[in-house]
Amino acid sequence: MVEISDSKEVLNAWVEKNLTPKIPGAAKRAAFTVIVRRLINNAEQAASVFAGTAAGLALAGSGIVQGTKIDESVLPEFRKELGAGKIEIDVPVIGRFELDGDAVDSLYAALSARAEGGKE
Repeated sequence: MVEISDSKEVLNAWVEKNLTPKIPGAAKRAAFTVIVRRLINNAEQAASVFAGTAAGLALAGSGIVQGTKIDESVLPEFRKELGAGKIEIDVPVIGRFELDGDAVDSLYAALSARAEGGKE
């Protein structure tokens, strides 16, 4: 488990490396970068807003988010189920992009290192 507050730097770096380059067009990349960076930097507030929603209940009920912590151990489980496939993500106004298993693996490695007290 890693504290949400401790994971912000890791998540921002991961998004910059794995998501932002996949966004088509400079203006959409800029909008995506600003919005995602703000969401990450305000993650505790966002988590409290989502707490009563279906998504928030699913995250809490699954144990992925527990209070102020994220359980990064879900990522290898997700990676196993994903196999050689890709997950498509649709972001309104921005467009659709895909993530593969390598991106999931890199996020797990970064969060695990942070959870263990290291820096990734």
